[in-house]
Amino acid sequence: MTDPSWLLIDEQGERWTAAVAARLRREPGPRPLVRRVSPLPVNDIAAHAAVFVAIELRRDNALAALRQLQDLRRRPNLAAAALISATSIADPLARDDLGLAALEAGACLTVDSPRRLAPLLSAVRRSLDLASRDLERRLSASDHMWPTERVWRRLPWQAEPWPVG
Repeated sequence: MTDPSWLLIDEQGERWTAAVAARLRREPGPRPLVRRVSPLPVNDIAAHAAVFVAIELRRDNALAALRQLQDLRRRPNLAAAALISATSIADPLARDDLGLAALEAGACLTVDSPRRLAPLLSAVRRSLDLASRDLERRLSASDHMWPTERVWRRLPWQAEPWPVG
């Protein structure tokens, strides 16, 4: 059994977290654990947990948030989305430009209003389900191996397909 899946929301207030939690309560099926975190504990994210991160982009944190999205792209079992704050960035063209920059930095989608959560929740479910299945597969495969085999498989090279010598 793997750890539960998480949806971490990095935001200044609690608007996005409250909207996501309320929407998830109304939907059937397994739900990720939702938590508002600020700042995002990137180094504390468990290696065996499927994580989806949503980062609020505001006028005052845009550059730092884009860098954070870029750093998160390198983490396994993790997907990220950008939540664009319409109250902080009133100009629709500026919001569009920021959304494109977020996608370029590694976000799988951008959402500009807590009222339009359907694409976000769909991406969260898809991403966490895929990451959980991948972890289950890798963990169950490693349970049946000798410790030396597990170490050998984690090495950065693969064994030669033919005998050497």
